[in-house]
Amino acid sequence: MKLPQFIIGITIIFWGWQTGLWFVALPMALIYEASYFIRWRWELSTKEFMEVGKLCGLLMKEQGSGAGKGGVL
Repeated sequence: MKLPQFIIGITIIFWGWQTGLWFVALPMALIYEASYFIRWRWELSTKEFMEVGKLCGLLMKEQGSGAGKGGVL
């Protein structure tokens, strides 16, 4: 199923408007919709992809351990 071109960007902006986080939503929507016009992509090897996964896992673990201390990050 192919969605209309700007529907995700509009949805992100709507979310920002409803939550009061429009200053976060606007750059997110612009970056997402820029992918239709900019064809530059990262080419990761399997090893690099695994390293990104390890980094994300580490960040999630640290986020979880700080939650009990009242900290966000």
